[in-house]
Amino acid sequence: MLKKQRLNLNGLRVLNTRPQPQGQALNQAINEAGGQAISCPALTICAIPPTFWLPSLPPLSTIKQVIFTSVNAVNCFFDGLKKQSIDWPKSIIVIAIGPSTAKALTQYRIPVHSTPSISDSEHLLVLPPLQQIERQHILLVTGEGGRTLIAETLTARGCNLTILKVYFRARPQLNNTELTVLWRNN
Repeated sequence: MLKKQRLNLNGLRVLNTRPQPQGQALNQAINEAGGQAISCPALTICAIPPTFWLPSLPPLSTIKQVIFTSVNAVNCFFDGLKKQSIDWPKSIIVIAIGPSTAKALTQYRIPVHSTPSISDSEHLLVLPPLQQIERQHILLVTGEGGRTLIAETLTARGCNLTILKVYFRARPQLNNTELTVLWRNN
């Protein structure tokens, strides 16, 4: 039986460019492995106010399946629903792009029915619930930008697809003085 080896970063300084709050978990893992995490998010996740996307949300009772493409999509969507006091029906089949997204859904008490073995669009699209979808109402909850493969494929399969963009990525405000000091201090 193989023992799982623990990563030892032996005091290495590691630049973490993940956005917050996801970057916090990586910082913690780096520090626990003996490294020194330096947080410098390369982008910021900004929730789109629900007043912008709620008018596009069809009645949830008409939705057969919903696909969440990221943890950010889950958080922005359900935080938006909560602000509007909208309840989630148990009849909807919920699909998560990967295990982190599925975990985020369970934090909102949303059961996940399907997750691909590999967290990408191609593996998501081969899931059994997404094969015979003609005339089904499917909701795709995502952010602005990114790949269009999921939407294009589902539309080609004949479903009635609603795409809700609930967040966008922005360039963060960086403290250039702090970054210069870190750079100069190796």
